[in-house]
Amino acid sequence: TGKTLFKRMVARIKRIGNSKFSILFLGSDGSGKTTTIEYIKKELDIPMVSIYGGVGKDGWIFSSLYKLRENNKKSSFIKKVIINKLFLYFLYPLDLFARKLRIIVSGNHRLLLIDRCPELLINNKLTKYLHKYIFPTPNIIVLLKASPEVLVSRKPTELDNNLAKIKLANESNLAKYYEKDNIILMEIDTSIESVNNAKQMIESEIWKLKQFKESLFKKGYFK
Repeated sequence: TGKTLFKRMVARIKRIGNSKFSILFLGSDGSGKTTTIEYIKKELDIPMVSIYGGVGKDGWIFSSLYKLRENNKKSSFIKKVIINKLFLYFLYPLDLFARKLRIIVSGNHRLLLIDRCPELLINNKLTKYLHKYIFPTPNIIVLLKASPEVLVSRKPTELDNNLAKIKLANESNLAKYYEKDNIILMEIDTSIESVNNAKQMIESEIWKLKQFKESLFKKGYFK
């Protein structure tokens, strides 16, 4: 019945929101976050799913919200303030929740890969609770780095050396946001390590999580 389906959906939302095993990927544009995540999903034989937490052009469920945010940069001061507030407190969280709903239909998973954290929510006292509801506290943070010169070479139309340095510092500060939670922090220099090496390093840390291994056997994924 419709009531039963609704209850199942709510239960699955809670399981996603309170996932015990998750990895958060941080890093400047061009550091290799999305590439590494997609490689791990392809090569690592564990049931997993990923969710995007940023505000980049291709990550939105409702693409019109991205266009609204970009067009608002040219708006008058008052209109800009109003839309920014609307975006922060309602539209952005709404899209994040829609992204969360989308991964629910992908079925059961044992590992959640988070591509970027919703920085706008973290930096605002009133929206921090939304971040905690939509995105579980990660078990591992993977901070992907590269030299400013490498980042610029990968994203020449988006970055220059100064902006690359600012983004590197900003991502390091985001990692510090989780320090109080005693989360495993990995720093990987993608200008030195290949995507396969990065995958192996991350995989090694995953298997150090005793509860994670036990959950796979308990659920019958491995015999």
